[in-house]
Amino acid sequence: MDSSHIKVIFEDYLKTVNSNYALLINGSWGSGKTYFWKDSLSKICDENNFKTLYISLNGLNKIETLDYQLKIKLIPFLNKLDTKKAVSTLNLLKNIGGKIIQSKYNFSPEEILKDVEVDTALFSKQVICFDDLERCNIPLSEVLGYINNFVEHKNSKVLILSDESKIPDSEDVNKSTYNSIKEKVIGRVLNFSNDLNYIFPFFIERYKIPDPEFSSFLDQNKSYILEILAEFKEENLRNLSFYLEALNKLFPVLKSNLEFKKEIILFTLIITLEFKKGNLNSSNYNNFNDLDLLNPAYVMFNFDPSFSLLSKKAEKTQKEESELEKFYNRYLSNYIQDYFFYPAVYQFILTGYLDLEKFNNELKSRIPVEPTIENATFTNVATNKFRQLSNEEFNENIERFLLFAKQGKYEISDYLQISKFLNFYSENFIINHTKDEIREILLEGLLIAKEDFVPIKRTRNFSFDMDQNPADDTILRDKIIEYINESEKEFEKEKTNSLLNAIAQNDLEKMKDVFDEYNINKELFQNFSAQSLWTHLQSCENRTLVQFTSLLKQRHGFSNIKTYFLDNTDLFKDLILCIKNSESTGNLQKMLKKELIVQLEEICERME
Repeated sequence: MDSSHIKVIFEDYLKTVNSNYALLINGSWGSGKTYFWKDSLSKICDENNFKTLYISLNGLNKIETLDYQLKIKLIPFLNKLDTKKAVSTLNLLKNIGGKIIQSKYNFSPEEILKDVEVDTALFSKQVICFDDLERCNIPLSEVLGYINNFVEHKNSKVLILSDESKIPDSEDVNKSTYNSIKEKVIGRVLNFSNDLNYIFPFFIERYKIPDPEFSSFLDQNKSYILEILAEFKEENLRNLSFYLEALNKLFPVLKSNLEFKKEIILFTLIITLEFKKGNLNSSNYNNFNDLDLLNPAYVMFNFDPSFSLLSKKAEKTQKEESELEKFYNRYLSNYIQDYFFYPAVYQFILTGYLDLEKFNNELKSRIPVEPTIENATFTNVATNKFRQLSNEEFNENIERFLLFAKQGKYEISDYLQISKFLNFYSENFIINHTKDEIREILLEGLLIAKEDFVPIKRTRNFSFDMDQNPADDTILRDKIIEYINESEKEFEKEKTNSLLNAIAQNDLEKMKDVFDEYNINKELFQNFSAQSLWTHLQSCENRTLVQFTSLLKQRHGFSNIKTYFLDNTDLFKDLILCIKNSESTGNLQKMLKKELIVQLEEICERME
């Protein structure tokens, strides 16, 4: 229901004499029901000379507590008060703090207020809003009976806010019984859905003073943001707030690379929603779940039915959707052209840690370089663009493409995509080469390309961990895996050995850079033994040992280190033994060794 219609119904309810029923606004969690009450409906109450009381039922376990909460909020309006356990309103106010009351009178706040009688006339100009009905632990029959007392006997105006889909069945009340009780108390249920076009400007306004530049950015891009929010059917204001805060943290780097703003706006929202829905969590920070595969070419080969129908290898039976295809259908069927995977953003959303330098480098890598003839040819015939070529252009490009591929002009990770397209052309008689001939050409090129291959850990164009696609050349695929694994292993070993080199050279700046690069990555300590590490530390200068201990402490300073560094535990335990079994060159080094042992033992204890 449109919020403007709810306002009209609510105001009409306030003007109705002796209404004897409550209104219930039903909406999903985070949809903005509470905000709508505070920002809009409470103002309507003021305009109609009603006072308002707001009570959250969240977590309340007994009626006495609810009654206490309500009477506490009524105290400013009390004009008639009788009680057996408090002499006067003044005494009641003085002793209202729970522990003070208990120590002075030896009974709880609920007990001192339960006999308070409030003038019934007081309620005739009160609107009581009971929020979070679905989160209340009091049996629903009791809480609705309590609320009914106000609408039936005290002539109060009552508004209930709830997500009825979350009201659980219980021994006390199942859905059928709930509906029966509800009919006696609630006169009308108003289904609420927020109007993001109305609410979004208020979110923009939040940033106007602390970050006017970001506020302006949101205003300029609100149409696209609202478009994708509507596409994903996302109305949860808490998720929206989290998303905008994430964008705000990314903005200092993004503002210098605004040509990629759509990619960042889209990708940040998608990962936020997956995180908030529980489909991704902090333990996934180093596992991209193949989300980095997705691009138009991958979609064409794997998810596009019209394309696979042309392939002789296409499966005749319908395959069950993979998780990746479900993700694509959930978010990207209309937005694949705007999608790009940013590891720094992904890890930031899942862990809360933003590596600004890494994010900046990822954006810089997106800046197109002057296209080479090799890259231009690749774009023409190894992407969807081939359909736009004339026959003559296609033949010229294919001839060059085969030559460049044979000469190893492309990245190793590109050769699977090259194979897919060339095999597709062969199967559809667009080129004369057989599959075996294509494989021979590409294997020759791979052997050359691997010599210049520099792997970028955890980023790739295609995954080789997934189930094989029927269109894949498995021999070529396995060879690509072999070359990439060899290169990554050697590359990672070389990078982590730079820590040992920095220690050996007493290069404190370089050592800090290595720690920063591997901030939340366990790989830092996985390519050498504890004995090798201690051999370097034992012979380094004292200032280097101090720096190492300090960096180790910083690296493991957050709460859930077990999620990220559990695999390092054995090395740290072995390192402790190495230190304890070694001789010290002096009393100062002996003290520094003890400090390092204390730090390592604390880390190991937290791992367990």
